[in-house]
Amino acid sequence: MSTEVLASDPSPRGPFPARGHASNVCQSYEWGQVRQREGWEPHLLPVTPDGSGARGALVLSKALPGLGRIFYSPSGPPVDWSSRAEVEALLGRVRDLAREKRAIMWRVEPRVLESDAASASHLADAGFERLAQTWSYWNRPKYEMHLALDGGADQVFSKIGSGTRNKVRQAGRQGVVVEPVSGAAHLDVVFGFLTNTSRKKQILLRSREYYRHLHDVFERSGRAQAFLARRGPDPIAAGMTAAFDGIATGVYIGSNYVVRNANYALQWEMIRWAIERGCHTYDFAGTGTGYPPTPGTRGYGVYMFKRQFAAEIVVWYGYADLVFRRLPYRALRAAERALPYGEKVLVHWPKKIAYALGRGPHPHEHGEGAAGAAGAVAAAGAEAPVKCPSARPTGAA
Repeated sequence: MSTEVLASDPSPRGPFPARGHASNVCQSYEWGQVRQREGWEPHLLPVTPDGSGARGALVLSKALPGLGRIFYSPSGPPVDWSSRAEVEALLGRVRDLAREKRAIMWRVEPRVLESDAASASHLADAGFERLAQTWSYWNRPKYEMHLALDGGADQVFSKIGSGTRNKVRQAGRQGVVVEPVSGAAHLDVVFGFLTNTSRKKQILLRSREYYRHLHDVFERSGRAQAFLARRGPDPIAAGMTAAFDGIATGVYIGSNYVVRNANYALQWEMIRWAIERGCHTYDFAGTGTGYPPTPGTRGYGVYMFKRQFAAEIVVWYGYADLVFRRLPYRALRAAERALPYGEKVLVHWPKKIAYALGRGPHPHEHGEGAAGAAGAVAAAGAEAPVKCPSARPTGAA
């Protein structure tokens, strides 16, 4: 069984991008190129049984010192789990690659709803072990927020609610103008907004070079569009949306929080671009908080910002592993289970102590509520903080 990697982007992806099986930008050729700079080796494997290049599944590979390699398919693989021939063909190629790379396991995030018992059964039959965890530090969120884009811009705008529509219009009356931008000239401004938002929301931020590479890859492919919001000559907010397989994904939003409601106007223009591209869904990424979202909890403002755009929660199947080497896999899972305790000791407890001593903000404080949360850094994917939209409270992504 061939494990030959497709030499180039296989799009257009034929008839596969039907809503039941379409993936987002995290399964694109471009996303593999972005992640390659972060130490992941991208493999784009044929999905079809005959090995044709009509469709491909992105499998990322990364070496873990002392353990071996792990495979990961963010928001994928985009396979029809009810097609035994298709599943077996892809599994054969992944297993061959696993033998070559001495991989430990393959982590997948099927675009299958939690309520889809038939697909869950197909995954189990294929040998995948479903994980009980409902979120992960390095994977995409199980709970996402999606907005259906059927009916065109006017119809979508009408359903987002009068309050949100008024905020979008008010930003315009305040002199806010949102425009598409390209090239490297605006990246320093964008990174400044992301840095500001990262500090305000206590979100980890990737390097300036990461965002430079992200823009370069997606601008060359034409799959994404960056936007800059200005009032007069002054930039005040920035965002980026990527489109793939009919799904638009919010990559990031950053702001200097100078003009009230600027982020609402920016977000609407990002949605409108997706509609003009013919996308059927806008993926706001994770809820930004726990499930179900509860007022007053960490990240609730992020959730409310997305909810004001009529985004609905989508509950996915979650995470599953195909294990190739059982002993190192057990060590890997033990380390993964310990991560929440490390976060409590190294992150949350110091914040609580600082607050108790009057030297820091409340641990759950998020500044300006829903409007402020709009600036939370987002990115398409979740292999690490600030990337493909994380399940943790990292904003739209």
